[in-house]
Amino acid sequence: MVFTGTLLLAAVQVVSGSGADPCTQAIRLSMDGQRTELVRAAEELGAQRPHFFLPAASPIRLCVDSFPALRSWGVPDDQRKLYVAPLQIHAVRNSAYPKSINDGLLWAGVGTSAALTGGVEVQWRWLTIGLKPTVVWQQNKYFKTPAFHMEGVPMSLRPPGTLILGLSRFANVNHPGVIDYPERFGDASFGSVDAGQSFIRLDAGPISAALSHENLWMGASDVFPIMLSNTAPGFWHVRFGTRTPVRLAWFNVDTHVVWGALQESDYFDGSGQNDEHLFAALAVSIEPTFVPGLKLGASRIAHLAERPGGHSLGFYLDRFIDSPAFSRVSTNLPENGLGAVFVSWTIPEGGFEVHAEWVREDRFFNFQDLLREPDWTQAYGLGFGKIFKTSTSVSRFWGELVHLGESAPVRAGKGFFSYYTHRPVTQGHTHRGQLLGAAIGPGSDVQVIGFDHFRESGLLGGYIQRTRYDDDTYYRQFSRRYGEARHDVELTGGLHATRFLGSVHLQAGISASRRYDRSFLVLRTSGTNQQIETNWGLDLRLTWQPNLQ
Repeated sequence: MVFTGTLLLAAVQVVSGSGADPCTQAIRLSMDGQRTELVRAAEELGAQRPHFFLPAASPIRLCVDSFPALRSWGVPDDQRKLYVAPLQIHAVRNSAYPKSINDGLLWAGVGTSAALTGGVEVQWRWLTIGLKPTVVWQQNKYFKTPAFHMEGVPMSLRPPGTLILGLSRFANVNHPGVIDYPERFGDASFGSVDAGQSFIRLDAGPISAALSHENLWMGASDVFPIMLSNTAPGFWHVRFGTRTPVRLAWFNVDTHVVWGALQESDYFDGSGQNDEHLFAALAVSIEPTFVPGLKLGASRIAHLAERPGGHSLGFYLDRFIDSPAFSRVSTNLPENGLGAVFVSWTIPEGGFEVHAEWVREDRFFNFQDLLREPDWTQAYGLGFGKIFKTSTSVSRFWGELVHLGESAPVRAGKGFFSYYTHRPVTQGHTHRGQLLGAAIGPGSDVQVIGFDHFRESGLLGGYIQRTRYDDDTYYRQFSRRYGEARHDVELTGGLHATRFLGSVHLQAGISASRRYDRSFLVLRTSGTNQQIETNWGLDLRLTWQPNLQ
């Protein structure tokens, strides 16, 4: 009903017209690599952008009236009919173990991984077509991983690719059979091609409808959104909603619905009967005009075990309105549902922004259940950004924390639960073996602080990050023997820079990570000595951004 009402009122606005845009200088900016940092900084300076839901690689229109020096970061938004998408080569290298965050189709395993993206975007009246394919190659060098053990069969005698307990030998050993999250994507180098960020979109005033393969970003977090991030590849979907916020009395309202199809990787269960399932999502955000800078939002995602097709439209719509808060049945439904609420508050005069998101993976059974254990299956994220501005530069200090671990190590009567996993929908919250949500994965938490300094010629920045991986598995399998001493913990420091050389943009980042007891490898063999690994990461992006007149 909220969605329908929003669209009806938006249609009235289309007929009556909308106010003039006071912006005199605007650029189109894609949220890729370190340009993402500028988008966040610009919002803290007063620029408007969709905060809780957006196609992650679609260009965002930013007004640069308040800081003309930032014009070099994008191309002028001058309503031309043809835009050439940036042609980019993105290379990532890890020395010791995989580390992949918001890389889309690219999976940054050990060794070198590379992606090539580019294309064109054509506009004609209300129709926009974007052809932006992606080509990737992964060296995928060997590194130690946990493995299942076949009773009575030595590892040396197992044929390559043998399924163990019905699962691939590369499947995730910490959460077997409840998430398509491989430890490694095979044992050889591989490449792939997909539609990347391609789409066909119809726009009419503030209303938009699209058939798209774009990544979708959903949440308030800047780096690790719990609902949807850029870590997995894009997937084919249909979406319908508001292109720009719609004014309803004292509120600006933004609403979107999405239906799509998700795929299983080649390294999960070996069954061809469940390789594809339905994805449905709803996102709503409101901005009270009487509290400038405040944005509130809510969203819901459902993974359906049934194959796409063969159901009525009412069946799909019911995924959004069927008791998103309270369950009407006592059994586990054949779907995996996540619900979230978001909030952000921006104070442009002070160059400050703070945001939060709170997510649940399991609906409350009734009001008493809500009252007694509101934290059951909860996850949350908090973050902030602070801008320091001079006549020639903008600096941003920022931080974020995200917690996906179970609220308590042991739950009497409820057992253990891990985020993004599910038994009826065995692939969990993934697409083609990569996480749709926060890149840290099930049971993990992360804290990160960073600093970025923007100038007309580029950027220089750095960050420090602490990550504790898969605490749910640690508490479930190892904590009684090792106490607090053997968590899988990583400390990372990194530096990054961007340099503009005319239409060529060079981005480079280097990081060093120190990780203790990765994936509990030694603990599985009752080892007493800690396993300590150092991973050096290198991230390079070479982008050609033509400014065709």
